[in-house]
Amino acid sequence: MGNTLPLAVGTLDLVWEGITQGIITVGWLVAVTSTMPDEMVAPAMTMYMLFRNIGYTVGVALASSISQSILKDLLTDRIQGPDAAEIAEFIRTSIRKVDTLSPDIQQIVAESLSTALQKASLLIIVCLICTAALAFSLKNVNLKGPS
Repeated sequence: MGNTLPLAVGTLDLVWEGITQGIITVGWLVAVTSTMPDEMVAPAMTMYMLFRNIGYTVGVALASSISQSILKDLLTDRIQGPDAAEIAEFIRTSIRKVDTLSPDIQQIVAESLSTALQKASLLIIVCLICTAALAFSLKNVNLKGPS
């Protein structure tokens, strides 16, 4: 399972993320710097980068925590036997070595991991919607101060 995904798929995902982030970041930076007074540009860029980096860090931590928690619960429920807890821990800590386990366990892992990632993706979608709603509500803010 872990070794059958082509490297090109993972690489293309990372390239796509980099391109889209580059497009979004450049557009936002140009828009912000062209609409703000010069003395506010540096603090605004600092705040932008701060929140962007906090979002990356917290987003990855939350998605990983949710995925791991759900994966642990699902594996514990679905894998039976006297050494089920050890197998579940092995899977969670050595996901790339799942192909060394029996095909039945590999199928359980694939289904459990799929479910866990789907639920973590829901969190990401909810956060994206909330962030977009907040950003769109700020479209008519006067950044130049009183005129």
